[in-house]
Amino acid sequence: MKSTPDYLPLYDDDRSTGFYELYKHKIIDNNPNFEKSVIGRQLVVQNIHLTEEVIEFPVVIYTGTSITTMGNKLTKEQYSLSTIGTPLINKKYIQNNQIEIAFKHKFSDILIYLTVIFWFLLIVVYLYCKTKKINIF
Repeated sequence: MKSTPDYLPLYDDDRSTGFYELYKHKIIDNNPNFEKSVIGRQLVVQNIHLTEEVIEFPVVIYTGTSITTMGNKLTKEQYSLSTIGTPLINKKYIQNNQIEIAFKHKFSDILIYLTVIFWFLLIVVYLYCKTKKINIF
């Protein structure tokens, strides 16, 4: 079983770094210090052991991702990203030792709804043709 993702974002021009070693160190090895849960459409990551001034959360931030803490959106000036995209956030910006991660792409909901509508229409057409004994498939 593979413990690394198929894709990691590149936030640094240094290509000599072993990205999968970084993934193991920053995500997998760091996981026991955090609790993760999904609430609504957000991933909630809570720091349970770390007391450093700057906390690196074991998640990868992609384009279109927003980071909030107790409902307050963090600006890009309030956090930085590591080479593989893990957020480094100063403790003074974190409320209740947790952050919420949400990915919102403009068209993702529309594409999901269109796919569901398409499949529904396909089933309706199929059933209509079957009851009328029309052979189109």
